[in-house]
Amino acid sequence: EEKSRAAAAAAATSDGGGDLGDLGVEAAYERIPETLRDAMFPFQREGVKFGLARGGRVLIGDQMGLGKTIQALALVSCYPEDWPCLVLVPTSLRDAWESALRRWLGVRPSLIAAVASGADGNKINGAAFAIVPYSLVGKLGEKLARKKYQIVVCDESHFLKDGKAQRTKAVVPLIKAARRAICLTGTPALSRPIELYTQLEALRPNVFTKFNEFAQRYCSGSRFGWQGCTNADELFGVISRLVMVRRLKKDVLTQLPPKTREQVFLPLPKSEALSEVKAIRERLNDIKESNRDEGVMHGGEAAGSGAPGRTLEEKRLMNQLYVASAKAKIGPVQEYLETLIDGGADKFLFFAHHAELLDAAAATLKKRKIQHIRIDGSTPSTARGKLVETFQTVDAVRVAVLSIKAAGVGLTLTAASAVIFGELSWTPGEIVQAEDRAHRIGQVNSVSVQFLCARNTVDDIMWGSVQNKLENLGQVLDGTSGDCLDLANGKDGRGGFATGNGAAKTPASAPKPPKRTYGDRSPGGGPLARMTNDSNTPRAQ
Repeated sequence: EEKSRAAAAAAATSDGGGDLGDLGVEAAYERIPETLRDAMFPFQREGVKFGLARGGRVLIGDQMGLGKTIQALALVSCYPEDWPCLVLVPTSLRDAWESALRRWLGVRPSLIAAVASGADGNKINGAAFAIVPYSLVGKLGEKLARKKYQIVVCDESHFLKDGKAQRTKAVVPLIKAARRAICLTGTPALSRPIELYTQLEALRPNVFTKFNEFAQRYCSGSRFGWQGCTNADELFGVISRLVMVRRLKKDVLTQLPPKTREQVFLPLPKSEALSEVKAIRERLNDIKESNRDEGVMHGGEAAGSGAPGRTLEEKRLMNQLYVASAKAKIGPVQEYLETLIDGGADKFLFFAHHAELLDAAAATLKKRKIQHIRIDGSTPSTARGKLVETFQTVDAVRVAVLSIKAAGVGLTLTAASAVIFGELSWTPGEIVQAEDRAHRIGQVNSVSVQFLCARNTVDDIMWGSVQNKLENLGQVLDGTSGDCLDLANGKDGRGGFATGNGAAKTPASAPKPPKRTYGDRSPGGGPLARMTNDSNTPRAQ
C-alpha cells in the first residue's frame, strides 16, 4: 500500500536515503565557495543542508522571492566530481541562469553552453554546464542521454506536472539517471497532489513506484479521475521528510529585508523591432565617435534621453530606441509572465511605460483567463478607487497591469508582494514610487521586485542613467553618494542582493563578476542596487 511504502520510507530514514559518498553534510557544505556561503540567509543554508542530507536529490519548493536558484547553485558546487551539470529551464530564464553561474560559481563563459536552438546541440560537448530550455529537450533527447549527466537541475519543475506530455517523458529519464537531481518550483501543487507525482517519482523512484496507489491514497483516485486531495497531512509529512523543503515568506520574514530586487535578463528572438534596435544603436555609436573626434563632451556615456549634453538628433534617436526596445521585448515579457502564471505566482503588479507592453501583458492575462485590473493614462480617476479596491479584496484578481507614470503614485496595492517592471523609467523616482505601491504601510510581507531587461537595448543606457541620477541626488540631499534612496537588489535565486546604508558591499573573497551594464539576477552596482534592511551584510536571495 502506498501509505506503508512512502510513509515507512520516510519514517525509517533520517537523511532521506541520501548518497554523500565519503563526505558528511558539514564537510560537503564547506565545499561551497565562501562568497556564496556568506551571501545566503540562514533558511537558505538550511535548505542546502537538507538537500545534502538527501544526497543532492531534492525538491526546493520555496515561495517566489526566497532564493531557490542560489540554493541550487550551492548544492551543485558541493558535487564538482559529478559535473558536467545539465540545467533545464523555461526559455525566458536561460540567460538568467548563465549569469548566475558566472557570478556565483565563477564559471568561465567558455564552459557554459546556453542552448538557444536545436542547432546548438554540439555546444554541450566539453561544457561544464549545459543550459537547455524545456522546449528543446525533445529535439536533443538522445544527445543529452548519451552525455549521462550525473547532476541535473530542473527550474520551474512544475512544467513536468503532466506525465503524458512529451516534455515530461523526455526529462524524467534524465532525472532518474542522474546521481544528483534538484527540482525548483514555487508551486509544489500541494492542493492537487497528482501534479506532484512525476516530480516525486523522478526524484525518488524507489519510493514512489505505483501511480495508481499514489492516486488512490492521496488524490481521491477513482475511475472518474485523480483531481482531488486526500490524506494531505500524511503526504506533506512524507514528502517533507523524504524530498521537499518548502518555506513561505511569512515563515522567514524576520530574516528578509523589507524589499529585495532582482534583474532578470530576457533573451530576445530575431524580429523587426530588434533589427531596429541594432540600427539605432549603430547610429548613436556613429554620432558618439564623431563627437569624440571633434572633441565634444556629452556628460557621460549613461546620460538619459534628455541629458543636457546630447544633441537634438541623439535625443530623437534615444527616444526611438526606447520605443523599439519595448517592442522587441514584447514576446519575451509575455513568455516570462506565462512562466509566472504557470508557477502559480501570488498577486503581483506589472509596470511598463509604453502602451505596447501594457497591451501585451493584458493580452497574455486575458488569453490565460487570469483576472486582472489595468490602470493607465486612459483610466478615469473616478474608476481607479474601485479598481484598487477590487485588487485589494478579491482573491481571484491576481494581477494589476499599471502604467509607471499614471499609476505610480497615490495607489495602495499591498495585496501584492511582488512587483515586475517590463521596462525602466528615465526618472529613478518613478521607479521607487511604483515599487512603493506595494511596499508601504499595510504590507505584511517582504516585497520582491524584478526588472525584466535585455542586453544591447536601451536598458543598458537607462540603467547607467538611473545610477548617475541617484548618485547626484544623494550628494545634493544628504551629502553622501547615493544614500538618499535606500533600495535593495535581490533575486529569486533565479543570485543575490546588496544591502546597507552606504555603498553596496562585496566580500573581499568574492570572485570578480564579469563586467555588465544591468546586472544578472544578482547584485548590480550603484545606488539603485542599495536598500536598507538594517544590516551591512550582503545577502543572496
